[in-house]
Amino acid sequence: MLSLLRAVRPRLSAGLCALLLSPAAFAINGYFLLGYGAKQLGMAGAGVALPQDRVVGALNPAGMALVAPGFDIGIGVMHPIRGAEIDCRGIGACDREVAESSRREIFAVPTMGYTRRLASGATLGVTLYANGGLNSTYDRALYDESIGRITGAVRGSTVQVDKLGVDFGQFVMAPSLSNTFGPVALGIGPLIQLQRFKAYGFGSFAGLSNAPDSLSDRGSEYLFGGGVRAGAIWTVLPTLRLGVSGSSPIYMEKSVKYNGLFAEDGGFDVPAHFTVGLALRLVPSLTLAFDYQKIFFADVGALGNPAPTAAEFLGNISKERRFGGSKGIGFGWRNQDVYRVGLLWQQSPRLQWRVGYSQNINQITTDAVLFNIPTPSVMAQKVTGGVTYEWTTGRAFSLGFMHGFANELRTTRSVLFGAPVKLEAGGEIVELSYHHDF
Repeated sequence: MLSLLRAVRPRLSAGLCALLLSPAAFAINGYFLLGYGAKQLGMAGAGVALPQDRVVGALNPAGMALVAPGFDIGIGVMHPIRGAEIDCRGIGACDREVAESSRREIFAVPTMGYTRRLASGATLGVTLYANGGLNSTYDRALYDESIGRITGAVRGSTVQVDKLGVDFGQFVMAPSLSNTFGPVALGIGPLIQLQRFKAYGFGSFAGLSNAPDSLSDRGSEYLFGGGVRAGAIWTVLPTLRLGVSGSSPIYMEKSVKYNGLFAEDGGFDVPAHFTVGLALRLVPSLTLAFDYQKIFFADVGALGNPAPTAAEFLGNISKERRFGGSKGIGFGWRNQDVYRVGLLWQQSPRLQWRVGYSQNINQITTDAVLFNIPTPSVMAQKVTGGVTYEWTTGRAFSLGFMHGFANELRTTRSVLFGAPVKLEAGGEIVELSYHHDF
């Protein structure tokens, strides 16, 4: 492992610096990305049984044994659209709805992968990637303004800068060891994660927190964590592969700046998840890939614990249910099912085309819509496409594109004195990758 790290140190250093400076702020599946690298993106993330480059380590470490030694480097440009609305009209003194779209609509996220064959035939590899993230930057203090309009404390037009939002990103280094055993490839490796989080504009809920001074507006906090991922790919027939990959929770350090927001005194682990799928070669030039993924958001208290009831919102709440408590208020997320299908067409030895489609169930429950205004991750359907051109042997460029259809999630009656709330999200991603085989 030391020799591998020495060999790739310049690339790792550059890649890690770029990752740390670039937020992964487009919520696709909960806060996970749809795919990693241009090739996965072009097939809507499908690829647990179809490794195409060294970035497959972000999905299934077994795939690292089935791709050529080399490296991949890519950059994705994200264009998310996010918005929220609280319709408090007719409640108390409120005479207008409070609605805003999030600013900051362009984000860049790099990805890297590297593999090296050992004399034994095993493969050492490493993948650097942004696991996902969330960002919202509202110019209106949506919670404060809604309460102010209901009580009559706020009237007329009130638009201010950076009054409510979150900035959340997760960056992973995933070394791996993989090998083939007849028709089966196996891979395993640790997950080393750096997480950044910042929240502001939650001050209205200070009375619901065990540590109100650590609830909001504390600036950015960086935390480390670790976990493990393992996977397998079985070549059942020359035309059929089956794949499976599973990731443990990534156990993060507890938050200090936001232990009055996250349940369990600042706990915010990354949920466990698994993916199963197949790759079927329909004809020599056409391959179908299908993946099913399950993400266990509900197992992370900060995400899965219920949002407050109306009685709790009005102050009838126990210490353990307050923000930061042992069973503290969460964002009301449930476990999520993700379905992905993609087609790979080898038009010629140097030219490949990809298309894909993905759909997921919404992880946000309807009774938690109000508390997910800063995290409006409600996009459900995505279509993708992509192309790879090998301009010389072992040297290629890939382009991937995703369009996420705009989607809304509404609740007709929230705990904010019955005010209806709406979330909306959509957007696009374009990713360019360079592939270099040794």
